[in-house]
Amino acid sequence: MKTASLFLLILATLLVYKFVSENDISPKKIQVQETSESPEQESEISEQELSDRVGQMIMIGFRGKTLDSETESALRELNIGGVVLFDYDTPTKKYDRNIESPEQLAMLVRSLQDISDKRMFIAVDAEGGNVNRLKSKYGFTNIPSHQELGGFSLEETKRYSKILGEQLRDLGINVNFAPVVDVNINPDNPIIGGFGRSFSGDPEIVINHAKAFIEGQKESGILSVIKHFPGHGSSVGDTHKGVVDITDVYKEEELKPFADLIDAGVVNAVMSAHIIDRNIDEIYPASLSKKHIEENLRSGIDFDGLVFSDDIDMRAISNEFSLEVIVELAINSGVDVIVSSNNITGYKSDRALDIHKAIIEAIKSEEIPVSRIIESSDRIKNIKENY
Repeated sequence: MKTASLFLLILATLLVYKFVSENDISPKKIQVQETSESPEQESEISEQELSDRVGQMIMIGFRGKTLDSETESALRELNIGGVVLFDYDTPTKKYDRNIESPEQLAMLVRSLQDISDKRMFIAVDAEGGNVNRLKSKYGFTNIPSHQELGGFSLEETKRYSKILGEQLRDLGINVNFAPVVDVNINPDNPIIGGFGRSFSGDPEIVINHAKAFIEGQKESGILSVIKHFPGHGSSVGDTHKGVVDITDVYKEEELKPFADLIDAGVVNAVMSAHIIDRNIDEIYPASLSKKHIEENLRSGIDFDGLVFSDDIDMRAISNEFSLEVIVELAINSGVDVIVSSNNITGYKSDRALDIHKAIIEAIKSEEIPVSRIIESSDRIKNIKENY
C-alpha cells in the first residue's frame, strides 16, 4: 500500500514538472515586435507595464473645478499622463468647466499632481488674446494676442511671455499649447488670422517672436508646444467643424517657422494639425499621416521631440474616422501624445478608458507595434524628468 502511494506521488510530481516545463505560467508578457528601429534582440514587456506606458501617451479633458472620485480613479488606474484644462464647456455652452479663480485652479492642479509619482502634463491653451483660458475676469493677467505681439519689440514679446509663464508656473501648469507659429497667409482664416492668432504674414517675424515667446516660457519652466504643423495659416476652413483641405492654398514658407525653430534647438514639442494636403498625402490629414510626421517632421527637419496630436475630437477627423482608426494612424504616424479635449462633440466620463482600450486592442491585433509605444513613452519620460 505504501509502495503504491509513493509511486503515485512520484508520478504526479513528474506530470506537474512536465506541465510547468511546457507551459509558461509566469505573469503574461507581450513580445516587442521588430521594426527597423528595434534592437536586434527582441525583448519582452509585461501587460501592466504596457498598460502604464499607453496611459502616459493619453492627455484627456474632464469636467470639474475640483477633482471628483470618478475622475481621480480613472486617471490613477490608467496611469494617464496628462490633462488639458478649459474654462468653457462646449457641450453645455457654459463657462463652467475647470477654471474659476487662481486659488481654485492651483488647488485643482495640486490634486491632479498628487495622483501619481509620475508627474502629469497639465496643459492649457494660453496664447493670449482670443485664445486664453486664463481670462482677466477670473483674476488672471491679460496677455496680448500673437497678432498684437507681432507688432511689438522682441523684448516685449518675451516680457509678456515670461509674465504668462510665471502665472502658469505658480498655478502648477507645466505645458502651454503655444506659441502658434502659423504664418498669416490668409488674414480671413476663420481659426487663425481671423482670431489674431498669428504673429505675422512674414515667416521671419513669426520665427523671431515665436523664439522670444518660447524663451519667456522656458525661463518659467513651461514646456511650449508650437502649433499647428505643417502650417494652418493659409486654410479657409476650421478643423473644429470639418475637413479642411489646404492642397491648393498651402505655401512652402509655412513650413519655415517649424524648420528654423527646430534647427535652432529651441523646440521640444510640436502639435500636429488635422489639415489635408493632397500634395503630401492623398488620403490622411497631417495628424494621422506618416508622410507628414515621420517623413517630413522627424526625418525631413530632424525633430526628435514630442509630437502632440491636435484634439482628436475635432470634427475634421472624428467625423471621418472611428476612434480605433484615429489612434492607430496617429501613433503609427509618429504622434506621441493623443489629446482628447472631451469638449467638442459631447462629454464622456470614461473617454480616457475608451482611448486606452482602443490602443491596447490595436497592439494586441498587431496594428500598432509595441516598439512605437516604448519609443513614445520613453520620449515622454525623458521630457518629464529633464525639462
